[in-house]
Amino acid sequence: MSYTKKALAAASALLMGTLPTAALAHTNSIGYVGDGQGGITFWYGSWHGGTNFNEAEIKLEGANGTSYTTTINQFNLLESSTPAGLIPGTNYFTSDGTQLVPYGDPNGGGDSYTWQGLNFTGLSAGDYTFTYIPLGDVESYCTTCSPTADWMPMDNIIRSATVTLSATLLSGDANQNGILDIYEFGTVQQPSTPTLVSSVTNPYSQSVVTTITETPSEADGVQTVDRNTRTDTTTTYATVDTYSDNSTTTAYSSSTVTTNAADKFTGRIDQYQMLDKVGNTLRGALNHTPSQTKEKVRVFSKNYLGWAHGDYGYYGTSTILGTGVEIDVKPTWTIGGQYNNVSVDLTGADSTSSLSKEHFGVFSMMRGNTLSLRTNAGYALNKYSVSRNVAGVFNNDSASNGQEWWVNNRLYWNAHKNITPFVGHTVSNVCRDAFSENGSVQSARSVGDYNKTENVGEVGVNVSHRFGGKKKDKFGVALEASVNTNTDVEVIASVDYNQTIFIEGLHQIADGINNTQVAAKVKFRF
Repeated sequence: MSYTKKALAAASALLMGTLPTAALAHTNSIGYVGDGQGGITFWYGSWHGGTNFNEAEIKLEGANGTSYTTTINQFNLLESSTPAGLIPGTNYFTSDGTQLVPYGDPNGGGDSYTWQGLNFTGLSAGDYTFTYIPLGDVESYCTTCSPTADWMPMDNIIRSATVTLSATLLSGDANQNGILDIYEFGTVQQPSTPTLVSSVTNPYSQSVVTTITETPSEADGVQTVDRNTRTDTTTTYATVDTYSDNSTTTAYSSSTVTTNAADKFTGRIDQYQMLDKVGNTLRGALNHTPSQTKEKVRVFSKNYLGWAHGDYGYYGTSTILGTGVEIDVKPTWTIGGQYNNVSVDLTGADSTSSLSKEHFGVFSMMRGNTLSLRTNAGYALNKYSVSRNVAGVFNNDSASNGQEWWVNNRLYWNAHKNITPFVGHTVSNVCRDAFSENGSVQSARSVGDYNKTENVGEVGVNVSHRFGGKKKDKFGVALEASVNTNTDVEVIASVDYNQTIFIEGLHQIADGINNTQVAAKVKFRF
């Protein structure tokens, strides 16, 4: 190394370590500008103008509890005019030999004309220590290189100091006036606001949401399902604004149109009640009047076929198939028992239903010269099945079990050989289990159990006549009519041959049901 270069290096070292002023050192200011995204650019200013190169490095460390991984990086920015965003006394300083003072302070290190800088990212608010690392330093990237006077710090205050980087400084508005520092101080110009040139709005998309609400109600044996269909049609519009700088922005808006449509669906729900009504009319055929013959034991069959018409368009068919036995305990007293299988099929305008009965009955007939007493007691196991719909839109099925019993007493007045008035009384009970319907949830019902006991009185007359054969009793005809306290009417007409073969017709009008039955019965006498 020549003498001249050795002298310059020695002078530089002396200045770095001992000189309190900037007589020969050139770096005389330090500043830092936030970019608003957690980044800071550190600037070192030199009074030496015309410098066109970067030199040395800067070390940044967290201080006073600030967590930051120490970094050492080379300067890579160079400016020949004051960097944008440096505010004297806020984020731009010089040294008076003992501390940092605002740049421009008369006790400071003078003016700067060239600046080199470096950007740090990922910083948070806190205290940091910056240190200038010259060439040849043990921490330098080039420990064998020699520093120049152009970037030599004027003193140790400029070389290394601890500063506080506040959140406002990091935001890029160190003086907190709402304007970015780089637009207030320096050469960076705040961009002018472009003007709106055109605005065009067009449909962008459309969505349709349909909400159906169905509410069931019941009244007078009819279920009504009110359906409300709400349709929300939402149209989204895109508004494209074009500005003088050819930039565009798109904003979206929407409007919704709501429409409501109401529908009403109805269907009957009284199928169980109608089945019970038809079943009730069949008691007249199940009640048995025993014959009076010289044979003490008689076995009989029952074979009935019936048709029923009810209110609200109900139509049903029924069959009774059964057998029983009559036994004369005395010439004036007959007892017996019977079993019958009963089937009812009921069709409505919006349903199909069925009822099956297993009927067990006992009976008694006590005959006197003036009065005769007939008693019938019956017990039945009932099975119900119902399939219904509401206007053909909703469909539901259900089934239930039940039982019934009744006791009927008739007191006949033998006023005439052929004419026998009578009065009677029936006590009955019908029970049915609770059930829940399957099928459409909109119309599905849960119905509680049913239990009803009823007392009914009746009055009627029986007109009969036997003829034919030597004893004029080969053939018999009979007509019986009665009305009860419910104003139910029953008429039975029959013919028989030798009290062995019976043909019978029966018609009842009861509680909105018109029921007609025909029967062919055979009785074997032993």
